[in-house]
Amino acid sequence: MSSQHGNVIQNIVELHDEMAIDDALAQGDLATAKRLAFQFAPVEEAAPPGEKKKPAPKISNPHLRSRAKVYFAMGELEAASADAEQAFSAVNSRAGWLSLRTLELDETEKLKAAILKASEPRQSEP
Repeated sequence: MSSQHGNVIQNIVELHDEMAIDDALAQGDLATAKRLAFQFAPVEEAAPPGEKKKPAPKISNPHLRSRAKVYFAMGELEAASADAEQAFSAVNSRAGWLSLRTLELDETEKLKAAILKASEPRQSEP
């Protein structure tokens, strides 16, 4: 999941992490989904003035998608859009390189489209 050539066990763990967050969101347990999402994909903290910024750990695509879903459920559309876009770019570059459409690309596109649709200002009906 995080890499076409990555560790199979890591890919399975990341898939199950994403499924756990999806299940929590489906049950309406936003607190659990939020806790898991930010545990698996922590938000990069700003460095205190005068200190070097620590390099951010690479966050896998399933974890980015999950964090975007949690942000979306929380109503934080800008953060959700940023995570979805980052996940989409990573998946699309890999799928484009392989010249095929993957399930992961389709899922990420659907999430990105849902977030963009929710972000659009609603037009008043006549």
